[in-house]
Amino acid sequence: MRVLVIGAGGKLGSRLLPALLAHSHTVFAFVRSQSKLESLLPPALLEKITIISGDAEDIPTVKSALLEHGIDILICTAGSPSALDGSGPPSRQGHISASIAHAAVQAGRERKNPVKGWWVTGVVLLDIPGRLPGEIWLDHIPNLRPEHRLTASTLYSIPTTELGWTILCPSGMTPRSTALTYSVEVGNEIVFGANYAPYFELGGKGELPPPMRARLGDDEMGKEIGALVTEHTAIMEDIADRLAEELEKPTGDWVGKKVGLKYVPGTTVKAI
Repeated sequence: MRVLVIGAGGKLGSRLLPALLAHSHTVFAFVRSQSKLESLLPPALLEKITIISGDAEDIPTVKSALLEHGIDILICTAGSPSALDGSGPPSRQGHISASIAHAAVQAGRERKNPVKGWWVTGVVLLDIPGRLPGEIWLDHIPNLRPEHRLTASTLYSIPTTELGWTILCPSGMTPRSTALTYSVEVGNEIVFGANYAPYFELGGKGELPPPMRARLGDDEMGKEIGALVTEHTAIMEDIADRLAEELEKPTGDWVGKKVGLKYVPGTTVKAI
């Protein structure tokens, strides 16, 4: 597949580049600063990708990148804040996501073949098990950033016949290494699940760090979210590899869905 990573200079985006190459995709990196990305990547990796510089909020620029390079699938990691981080300045993620989505719709119409895309958001967009469908974790967390909800509402408004969108909802993500290397030795133990966090039931006993717990509250729902985050934290490189692996499939099993994920040691199951 010809894959465009928007936000390729970020923590997850930069780790997607070697993962995609390892799975034999043709990789295009869309960044605001080419020099920054070049400073992050080793020469062996740089020579295998095509870098496109531009503003992800500029619809004509993104549309042009999609059309000129014949992109099959885009992955948007640009501007994504932590789903549980309510501090700091407002993120532009919702606006960036909307611009990219509209650019992809226009590109698909022009070439008469819809673009597919994955938007990285956060675990709080997933449905709560045992509750009414559509009741999400973010409904119970006051005073958090609205960016993830804005991204979701933009994509929900677009028919999948116009844009094959998928919303990836990871929990905490930690890097295995600061090195960004290209390797054909791939493998992960990440399970995907539609709309819910895989293998999660209410009644968990996870514990959040004190600053985060202060923002979420210490009631039963706050404790449940703590359990969710604790149980579903995963390694960035493994998430990148799992997504790169998924893009090898032509079926688009996750189109029009939110996707939760979990690290499950020893698993041979890839989806539930």
